[in-house]
Amino acid sequence: MSKSFESIVKRCEESGLKIKNWTPTIVDSEGSDNEVKKYNGVIIQIPEGRESKNIFLLDDPEIKNIVKTKFEKYKFIKSYEAIWSQELKIIECEIQTDTLMQSTSFMQKRLNYILGAAEEIDHQPPKYYEFPSPNGELKIFLGEGSNEFSVLSSCKREVFFSSGRLRSRTTLRIEGVNINTHDEALSYLLKIGNSVLFQIDLASNIPIHLTFDRDVFKEFRKGKAKKRAPVLNPPKFEYDQEVMSLYWYARTSSKMPLLQFLAYYQILEFYFPQYSYKDAQQKIKNLFKDPTFDINKDNDIAQILNIIKVSSKGKTFGDERSQLKATIQSCIDNESLWSFYHESKEREEFFDIQAKNKGLVKQKISFSNKESDIRNDTSLRIYEMRCRIVHTKDDDELDLILPTSPDISLIKNDLELIEFVARKVLIAGGRQLII
Repeated sequence: MSKSFESIVKRCEESGLKIKNWTPTIVDSEGSDNEVKKYNGVIIQIPEGRESKNIFLLDDPEIKNIVKTKFEKYKFIKSYEAIWSQELKIIECEIQTDTLMQSTSFMQKRLNYILGAAEEIDHQPPKYYEFPSPNGELKIFLGEGSNEFSVLSSCKREVFFSSGRLRSRTTLRIEGVNINTHDEALSYLLKIGNSVLFQIDLASNIPIHLTFDRDVFKEFRKGKAKKRAPVLNPPKFEYDQEVMSLYWYARTSSKMPLLQFLAYYQILEFYFPQYSYKDAQQKIKNLFKDPTFDINKDNDIAQILNIIKVSSKGKTFGDERSQLKATIQSCIDNESLWSFYHESKEREEFFDIQAKNKGLVKQKISFSNKESDIRNDTSLRIYEMRCRIVHTKDDDELDLILPTSPDISLIKNDLELIEFVARKVLIAGGRQLII
């Protein structure tokens, strides 16, 4: 064990961090034949609010660079790729722009362009820029991140190669902040960070934002693997172009789960007029079949008027909940929905009304009787999720779900649900392909 590695372990112990030994067998990328070696290492728990995250350190050549940092004085900020230190009075968060290129060098070039670093040809642009301070005490920097940030952001995952792990990141760094708790650090980051980056957006028309926690959002991109050689048939059906554009938008928005949910929901909304009309027709037919129905009674006529009550645009019948229910009832059979919920034990327990696990909405699914129709519970749950995403600021009944809400990771199962429902509705809306 090298002296540098021993020094890091001792410093972490003195800082009160939990440590356990780790001896991975990994590929030595510096060798000529990618030799597999066994390394000494440690797993260190870095606080993140009331929880913690592991970082994985190896006794390898990069340890000499890590020992020069003060990474053990930092903690993670939940929901973001961010760190903070009470002792050093620093908050730092990775920043990114929504383009196909997300490399650090590309981000640095963007900052050089935005912040007017018109350097001479034989001069290198600065690695970071100091943003004007709001009070003279704080210092705000944009550009190449600190070595501490590089260590903590690069070592959160177990490795396959023994070198080249430490990556520089482009960050927003705030220095001189008096913060004592994680929540204070998060509040400060959002207050200052959003103000700075929104101003840059307005001035340059280039969106740069604080980077969300990759460990949370990568979960939304995981899907059940399908066999590589499926049986494909000649195309038989065509689908409405409007909803297909929404479907592909949803499928490619995995990094934005709330937007993804709403895109799938819009697919359902597209068919509300069709299925709410069919539902209203059937209800009126059933009403006329009732022997006690009397056309001369005002109450009976009022029942008809309530059934044919249309939306403000005059295209759909009933309120949104009844329209959603009618669409799901028309497009999905109860057995298919039951099979979806019971595809895995994890999914079943997440939605089960008898389970006490936490969820984003109150409505759960009753699985007590296999013969019961679970489509109504499903439509109510999807509607509650939609309301939590799009409700207004003045609505006191619901808490708004934000991309950075602490429980955003719980949305994975509901995303799978509405994707399943949207696909079924798309299939039901398909027409015979005519060429």
